[in-house]
Amino acid sequence: MNQESNQGGENETDIPSLAPVSVPTGASEAANFLRSFERRYGYYHPEFQAVSFMEAVRRAGQEFKFLFVYLHSAGHMNTPLFCEQTLCNEAVVSFINENFIAWGGDVHSAEGYQMGNSLKASTFPFCAVIMSSSSMRFGILQQVLFYNHIWKLLSSKGSCTSSCKLVGYLLFVCDEVVFLIYYTERKSLFDHLGLL
Repeated sequence: MNQESNQGGENETDIPSLAPVSVPTGASEAANFLRSFERRYGYYHPEFQAVSFMEAVRRAGQEFKFLFVYLHSAGHMNTPLFCEQTLCNEAVVSFINENFIAWGGDVHSAEGYQMGNSLKASTFPFCAVIMSSSSMRFGILQQVLFYNHIWKLLSSKGSCTSSCKLVGYLLFVCDEVVFLIYYTERKSLFDHLGLL
């Protein structure tokens, strides 16, 4: 070592070693989101998977289900009411748990932020329905956007509450996809047979 680099009296052994920085994984971020959500809203909610987003996509594909994605923004004024009255509603929880794999992410975590960008989430609360494919790619079937009109939705009078509307919308999305798959396969078969 030359004289200039050792002017302060330090040598290589005097330099403190830096401990490796732990970067949270998608799974640990999902587990953190789940713990935080349960502290605030209780334990009755969709069965959010405490795994990375891509693992949730894989599980949905394995179970032949759609993926229900909820991106959480605690600072948004509509979030508490949506979580309390809609997302944790018995009918919504039951429907999502029966028909979807659910994944939630906080937009202030790395993966939640990345998914917010990928899904083009521009307002909150934000939900989307995702369909996985065999190549681990995914397609956004529908974004369930709630905009600022959620106050009208949540305070609407009548028998159809925001939870009823969310379940109805999710049913609509699933029915549309099943029809589209049926139509595409039928058209492909007819094309192959030369009937179209």
